[in-house]
Amino acid sequence: MKRTLIGLSIIAAFASALASAESNYVSATVLVDNPKKGYIGGSLGNTKLGVSSEEKTLRESEDGAFNDTDTGFKLFVGFRFHENFAAEVFYADLGKLLLEISELRYTSSTYGVSFLGILPVAEHYELFAKVGVHETDTVGDSEIFTAFNEVGTRNGPLFGIGAVYNINPVSIRAEYELYELDAGEDISMMSVGIAYNF
Repeated sequence: MKRTLIGLSIIAAFASALASAESNYVSATVLVDNPKKGYIGGSLGNTKLGVSSEEKTLRESEDGAFNDTDTGFKLFVGFRFHENFAAEVFYADLGKLLLEISELRYTSSTYGVSFLGILPVAEHYELFAKVGVHETDTVGDSEIFTAFNEVGTRNGPLFGIGAVYNINPVSIRAEYELYELDAGEDISMMSVGIAYNF
């Protein structure tokens, strides 16, 4: 709940800033004529830890059922250097995994860079696919075992697909992202966000 409120607060503050921004009309057509555009934004959505069936069975046998979904948010800055291509840097809070019996909590955050291929499909609409790399930090703690503290860093590729609606200086995006970790694990995120084009 706290993470949801933080994410909503960030996006609400960002949306307020957008509302007071100068209303410059931006559409896919304009971006074709002048594709070099910077943008900054934020997204809020659901995250899910993906593990192999063997790993899931092992964790449930040791720690009971575990909650593998949560709320996450992402902040990103990008530059569209061509009609069909852009690059982004980002930071994302990917939520936490809770193991019920031991009450172990693993909270993950990540940052990285991604490259987007963009396909304008109508005056205001675009589709995109992305590929990139990320470094994900995971911190584990427990309310029962107060001495328990674990920190780990993993990196790997990321992939994503999404759609964008452009209007005024604002772009609204919906996307699905997959952050691959190791040992057959990954974290996925489905989100909706808003960006300001400048």
